[in-house]
Amino acid sequence: MIRETTYKERIINLDGEYGNVFALLGLARTYAKQLNLDYEKILDEMRASDYKNALKVFSKYFPFVILETKQKNLLN
Repeated sequence: MIRETTYKERIINLDGEYGNVFALLGLARTYAKQLNLDYEKILDEMRASDYKNALKVFSKYFPFVILETKQKNLLN
């Protein structure tokens, strides 16, 4: 039997309009609300360092979102 997922995978092109940190923070807020997660905690973690850190934290909490970019150093 194939299981159904609650959240459909979503791809975000970090080189596009949704790749800026403010768009990611907005998406994090939306997803956190849907998943009943503590957005303030996620926000604090995302803002604790640089853009690369924000991407790592975002991916940690929202693994159903695939982040893609041509800048290989961002996702390492």
